[in-house]
Amino acid sequence: MINNIKILANSTATPSYVAKKRQRICILAGPHKTGTSSIQANLYSWSKATINFTDSMFSPLPEPVISWIWPVPIQIARIEHNDSHTWDWSPSKVFYPMMEVLMDKNRHPEQRSLFQMYTPDEIVKMYQEAISTYWNDGYDIVFGTEAMDMIVKLKEGPSMIRNISTHILPDIDGDQVTVVVMYRAPKVKHLISMWHQNCVKPTDDKFYEWITTTHNTLGPMDSLGMVDMFLNETNWNVALVNLEGLKEHDWDVSNFVACKILGEECKNKVLKDLHGSEPIVTNVRSGKRSPNVPNETLVEIDVILNQFDCNYKHILKGDNPRLKLFYPEGLRERYDSCLKVEDEYPKSRTAMIEQMKAIAIKGGKLW
Repeated sequence: MINNIKILANSTATPSYVAKKRQRICILAGPHKTGTSSIQANLYSWSKATINFTDSMFSPLPEPVISWIWPVPIQIARIEHNDSHTWDWSPSKVFYPMMEVLMDKNRHPEQRSLFQMYTPDEIVKMYQEAISTYWNDGYDIVFGTEAMDMIVKLKEGPSMIRNISTHILPDIDGDQVTVVVMYRAPKVKHLISMWHQNCVKPTDDKFYEWITTTHNTLGPMDSLGMVDMFLNETNWNVALVNLEGLKEHDWDVSNFVACKILGEECKNKVLKDLHGSEPIVTNVRSGKRSPNVPNETLVEIDVILNQFDCNYKHILKGDNPRLKLFYPEGLRERYDSCLKVEDEYPKSRTAMIEQMKAIAIKGGKLW
């Protein structure tokens, strides 16, 4: 018996703001280690509430501060809430299984209760029904998961996107959908964050040991590949957000998404109705280990990571009418750099990883 759950939204009540503008769906696509957990927690907390667990780490505010809704599938949330996880679960994380269920069938994490209790088709239908119910009631929809970066990790990535479009989202015009992809720089810091995530314990691999032996395909480093796939596989709009630019202009990333992408009313780069509340910031670890390689090695690795992005010069140029670059200055500097290196850059993530391994081995380890 579940006693610590509150279903908070009446899905049959038409919201008062229905007629103010054309409805939209915003998908927050990550990738991992780009502030995704904080963004998800905030947008869920700020939105018109659909569900709350009283023992959950993050809960909706007493009154919503954005007019969008985070459309939690109630039954999936109940099961995931009671299941064991290696992270602090909250309803803001309820869309992670959506990407897992769209993987090839032999990849499904069958040890999880959700996948034992329901078939993939049944799980997909629960997501589809939750989104369509709130959409039909006139709500704007926002949801997301860092697991979206699976699209560049797995060979079935393109079909996963098409299945979201055809089996989960309502039958709507492409320009009603905006996908938000974050781009983190310096890229070597993104790589180090991935190492921290994969090697949490002090006894886990140090950076040198990890980077020279990893089988991780480093999909989260491929934000531009995600953008390219969304543009090729859908008719949706795509927003590419340069996190370096946000930091330089003193934006909190969650407020930026709410103000500049969702179009909510803001003052001094903060949601107008946030009433001085600080946004949630998650996954800030203290005592993080430093890489056990020379700084020169990290500089060389960063060069390779930046050169890999030359595979997407057409994205960096930013001339696709469905692509909006936010703080494009740094991205266009990378475009100019790509013109200088001509054809001398790694053509795949596999080649990129091999070059980074070689750089690390050449530089050696410090301890």
